[in-house]
Amino acid sequence: MRIIKIILKVTLILVISTVLIMLLWNWLIPDIFKGPQVTFIQSAGLLLLSKLLFSGIGRGFGRHRRYGRHYDWKRCSEKTEEKSEENKT
Repeated sequence: MRIIKIILKVTLILVISTVLIMLLWNWLIPDIFKGPQVTFIQSAGLLLLSKLLFSGIGRGFGRHRRYGRHYDWKRCSEKTEEKSEENKT
């Protein structure tokens, strides 16, 4: 049951994002740049293209491992303390 809810939420988010891209594109681009209007499928392609261009093929939009829950903050603070001691000498 939980998997079905997750699939429905992801699908809903993708559909809403695609519709928002389509509406914004069709509202702005034809007036500003005299560009064409896009369909739902084309806006889904734009969403996929922007994801690939701006965040790569990895996990999620803009998620980087460094800032995730797996990042070792203690080790990071130790490194900064070592560097600050090196700078003092």
